[in-house]
Amino acid sequence: EAKTWHGLGRAVRRGLDNMQIQAYLAAAAVNLKRLAAYLLLILRCWLLPNRTLNTFTV
Repeated sequence: EAKTWHGLGRAVRRGLDNMQIQAYLAAAAVNLKRLAAYLLLILRCWLLPNRTLNTFTV
């Protein structure tokens, strides 16, 4: 995900320090996306507790 969606496939600036900063920012972006998805899941389960239990019935 970090390589394809957040630019870690190619360095934006030259130098190891700049690449390390780019990697930290990409990791922070991925972690924020995961945190937002988790919080949205928690919010949905809290607001709609009955609907989430019946989501996976066949």
